Amino acid sequence: MANQGNRGLSYKTDETGGQAQMMHDDYIDQLHQSSSSQGINLQQTKESVVNMAQGAAHGAANMAKGAATEAANMAQGATTAVKNTLGMSNTDPNRHPSNPNRRI
Repeated sequence: MANQGNRGLSYKTDETGGQAQMMHDDYIDQLHQSSSSQGINLQQTKESVVNMAQGAAHGAANMAKGAATEAANMAQGATTAVKNTLGMSNTDPNRHPSNPNRRI
């Protein structure tokens, strides 16, 4: 009879060990699933950051292009103003380098 008691203890120990192993396996599976979802979240975050950076670069390029165009327009305006001040403007269609207006 004492021998049967030992078998019962052995069975319970095996059962408890099996439950512990199942709990361990479940915990490991949960860790894997969590790390996988975190990897997906990190990938999505990376893609968002890349898209924002590309958008910012595109915006900066457009701003620089606009500033360069504005600077060119200002320079052209200044050139026209200087020519008008010095009487060098070419607004008379009859006045052309091949047909100069000669003063005597």
